[in-house]
Amino acid sequence: MPVGKNAFTIFRYADNDISAGVAYCGKYRVVSLGFPIEVLRSQEQINALINEIVTFFNNKNIKSENEADPILQNVKSSDN
Repeated sequence: MPVGKNAFTIFRYADNDISAGVAYCGKYRVVSLGFPIEVLRSQEQINALINEIVTFFNNKNIKSENEADPILQNVKSSDN
């Protein structure tokens, strides 16, 4: 579970609803995954995940989970 007002879950494990990935958006930005990207089923999923995370890092207008939601929507919906 993310701690802090600027941290939020971007992935959840389907079998137990525990956070599988969290992001932080404050003075700096962090994305931490609870799984290696190699476990994704296809190179397209890996590329989509990396692209969405890079977009999150580069979009300086995002200051909260609600503002990040459209950016991370594809990340959240990817099967892992």
